[in-house]
Amino acid sequence: MKEHLKEALRISGIYAGVSALWIFLSDSLVTTFARDPEAITVISMYKGWGFVLLTSIMLFFLLKNRLEALAAASLENARLLSETRRQLASIQALHGIDTAIIESIAEQGVFDLTLDTIIQQLKIDAASILCRDPKEGSFELLSARGVSTATILAMANCKENSLARRALEAGKSYITGRLSEGKTCEARDRLLAEGMEVFCAIPLASKGEALGVMELFSRRPFDPSAEWNEYLAMFVGQVTIAFNNMEMVRKLERSNEGLVKAYDATIETLSFALDLKDHGTNWHSKRVTDLTMLLARSMGIADDRLSHIWRGAMLHDIGKIGIPDSILLKPGALDDEEMAAMRKHTVYAHQMLSRIDYLAQAIDIPYAHHEKWDGSGYPRGLRGEDIPLAARIFAVIDVYDALTSDRPYRPAWRSDPPWSRPSSPSSRLRRAGARLL
Repeated sequence: MKEHLKEALRISGIYAGVSALWIFLSDSLVTTFARDPEAITVISMYKGWGFVLLTSIMLFFLLKNRLEALAAASLENARLLSETRRQLASIQALHGIDTAIIESIAEQGVFDLTLDTIIQQLKIDAASILCRDPKEGSFELLSARGVSTATILAMANCKENSLARRALEAGKSYITGRLSEGKTCEARDRLLAEGMEVFCAIPLASKGEALGVMELFSRRPFDPSAEWNEYLAMFVGQVTIAFNNMEMVRKLERSNEGLVKAYDATIETLSFALDLKDHGTNWHSKRVTDLTMLLARSMGIADDRLSHIWRGAMLHDIGKIGIPDSILLKPGALDDEEMAAMRKHTVYAHQMLSRIDYLAQAIDIPYAHHEKWDGSGYPRGLRGEDIPLAARIFAVIDVYDALTSDRPYRPAWRSDPPWSRPSSPSSRLRRAGARLL
């Protein structure tokens, strides 16, 4: 407001000064040169018109300069507003990528979001992100937008004209060029057929280690201004962070897979040791576990539950560690007192396994595989569908194996019982599974 007031005072002062100077000079000239009253009247008339003309010219130039300044200021304000909006959009886009990375969205989603943002902000037509296999030297496509994924992958692994390999070997922040100037290969020809003319390949690295390459494609020449390069550098930084997170997660997954394999190998070894004591060398636990898995799969049990069923089946007799050998290995029938002691092995199994979080979902079989549909089983006397499904599945297999295997107190069935002769074991297991459901 003060600037406007100063400008108004300046124009008013100029106008007043010029007007006063005109009046003074024109009156002096009239007094000096005009003696005749009639001449004075004529000169006075022209003096008035001259004053109007002079002030009009003066106001024209004053207003012209002022309006030009206002127009220039308006254009600059519009430019600054446009630039601010563009920068704000870029900041919001970067914030969206940051949020996706922080919230641990699936790596595919992070890379797709990043490429969509890059295409929009850098005004290009297509982009891709490739991960380099350090052992094989080949490239894995993580994401591609605006162009065929098969074409990008073929181009990356093309020996004659791999933009990704050239970017890693160049030792520069990025390389650019025209696709038509490269060596001929089928993938490059497909890109040209899609209208792509120029490319930009940016190596992605962290702590001196090559991670992969980001490729940009456009149907028009790039305009790598300072702002364009600045945005590109920021997006490359975001992609590198996403890469590092992805590698960290993959390493954790590999480590977790290794631990799971080690745990399961320990479970398998323990079950084998138990079988050596109770069943000799025929590995009863492995045999019933394989059949249990066959039945569970035929019933459509979800994959994430199968691993728990496997562990529960392998450890179904773990509680027998607490049973005295005089009872466990007795060749004849057990008396009531011995049977009561034997039945405690399911409770012992629950007490042991419930202390291990890793095996919490595998307890159903060791704890409940001696329950019966009519409620006459042990240790809790469960009946019907109150018995966990995993325990019901295993019970069918355990009984089948008991009937067809030698035991200290009786020989195995040497031929199929009458109810099982017309069909194969797998068919019998499927029918048993249908009854359990």
